[in-house]
Amino acid sequence: MQRRAATKSILLVLLFILSSQVSTIVSASEARSTQTWSGNIVLGVDHTIDANDELIISACSSISMSSGVRIYVEGILTVEGTSACPVSITSDGSGDHEGIQFNSTSRGSGSHIDNLTIDNAKYGLTIYDSDPFIANITLNNPDDVGIDLFNFANPTINDLIVFGAGQDIISPLYWRYGIGLSIGAESSPIIERAHFSQLKTSAINVWGESTGMISDVLIENVSGNALATVSGIWLEDSSTMFSNITIEKAEYGVVVKHIDDDIRTSPVFTDLSISNATWKGLWVEKSDHSNYSNYLQA
Repeated sequence: MQRRAATKSILLVLLFILSSQVSTIVSASEARSTQTWSGNIVLGVDHTIDANDELIISACSSISMSSGVRIYVEGILTVEGTSACPVSITSDGSGDHEGIQFNSTSRGSGSHIDNLTIDNAKYGLTIYDSDPFIANITLNNPDDVGIDLFNFANPTINDLIVFGAGQDIISPLYWRYGIGLSIGAESSPIIERAHFSQLKTSAINVWGESTGMISDVLIENVSGNALATVSGIWLEDSSTMFSNITIEKAEYGVVVKHIDDDIRTSPVFTDLSISNATWKGLWVEKSDHSNYSNYLQA
C-alpha cells in the first residue's frame, strides 16, 4: 500500500511539472513586446516592428531618419498624433528616407495612424497586403510616391494631403515619380477626403485589377513629367469607384486605359468636375484599337 501511495505521489508531481512546462511554453509564444517612442527619435538604420510586437509613437514626437532608412511594420503600429500636436517624420539631411512600410503579417493587427506628417521621403507609406486605419496624414515633397499600395492592400484612409510630389526631381531617369497615391496589384482602399497639389505625374494612379472607393477629392496643378502621360487620375485595367472629384489644372484630367483583355476595365465616376486641362479633360481608350473582344466601360 505504501509503495502504491508513493507511486501515485510521484505521478502527480510529474503531471504537475509537465503541465507547468506546457503553460510556460504557450505563454512565451503569445508574449507581446510594446515599445513607446516619444520626444526626438533619430533612426540611422532600418527599424522593424516584429510580428508579435507593438510600437506606439506618442503625440508631438519627431522622428529623424537617414537616407534610405525605413520603418517596417510586421506587427502593430500606433501613431497617437493630435491636431494640436502631430507626429512628424523627416530626413536628417543625409538624403531622402523611405517612410513606413506595412507588410502582410501586419494584416488584421489593428494598426492605427492619426495626425502624422511625413516630409522629404522617397516613399511616404508603402502597404503590402495589409489594412491599417489612417487618418489626418500629410505628405510633403515625396519624391516618387506618397502612398503606394500593392498585393490586395485595403487600408482605410481619411483626410489625406499630398503636396509637392516629385518637385525635387530635376533630371529623372525613370517615369514613376511625382505620384500622390498609387493603387495597384488588386488593392481596394476606402479613401474619404483627400487634397493633392503640385504633383509632377499623377495625383491618383490605379492599375492591376484594383478596385476600392474614393470620394471627396480635390486635385490641382499636376504637370512636369516629360517621361509619362501626366494626369489628375490615371486608371489602367481596374474598376475603382470615384465620387465628388474636382480636378483643376492638369495636363490630362482623367485617363482611363484598357490594355489587358483578360481583365475588365469598368471604373465608375460620379460628380466629376475637370477644369483647365492642358490637353484633354477625359480620355478613355482601349490600347488595341483593332480588338473588340473585351469592351472598355467608364
